[in-house]
Amino acid sequence: MSFKQLKTIRILVVEDSPIAQLAVKSRLEHLNCTVEVVESGEKALEKTRENRYDLIYMDVGLPGIDGNETTRRIRALEASQQRKPTPIIALTAHMGDDGKALSLAVGMNEVARKPLASDQARVHINHYIPHKAADMGAIHWDEAIEKYGNREFVEKMLKGFMNEFDTKLDEIEKSYQAKDWETMAKHIHYIHGAMGYCGLLDLMAVTKTLEISLNRKDINGIESSYQQFKNEAKRLHREYKQFK
Repeated sequence: MSFKQLKTIRILVVEDSPIAQLAVKSRLEHLNCTVEVVESGEKALEKTRENRYDLIYMDVGLPGIDGNETTRRIRALEASQQRKPTPIIALTAHMGDDGKALSLAVGMNEVARKPLASDQARVHINHYIPHKAADMGAIHWDEAIEKYGNREFVEKMLKGFMNEFDTKLDEIEKSYQAKDWETMAKHIHYIHGAMGYCGLLDLMAVTKTLEISLNRKDINGIESSYQQFKNEAKRLHREYKQFK
């Protein structure tokens, strides 16, 4: 099962750079999402008044009304109409802890670095739109078989990975509870390398994000990405039981 089967996710991209617009739109459309692009906060507000989206990618450094202010106004609009908040992910090339904290404070769900990679987008969809992501599958058989030539090899690699995955999960959880970020990063790094052979693209993307947060000792990033990691691990376990 793959993202090629998905037809129903609507995403709004708010980005003023034509090159960045093209890059983000291309990656999301490759995942078969329906994508609309606007270049300003003003137009984003118009779009969100008229339409409903599953996810919004918001450039922080927009001209005029910047991304933070646009998000604040979207949240006020949703509250006034008693609408469920749309997940909004900030996109930025450079942001320190203070800037990240401000974006989260005005109502953004997460801050992601530009350029947005396809594996990041997969993670966002799985995490923020689980009711539409449920049919995607944790194991991307098509991509893995295309890359490595045959299903038998992929199945063999997957079985080998799963044989030690639960043990590693226990070790990772113990490190997390002890706030031993260095040891946790080592465990995460160990399992990350084998995931590509098994078609575990979503789990691999989450793991990469978690490892980066651990190496930076970014507590907020660790909390967020570790929760995503555990969600992906549960999804993998459910699918693997059916596979066996």
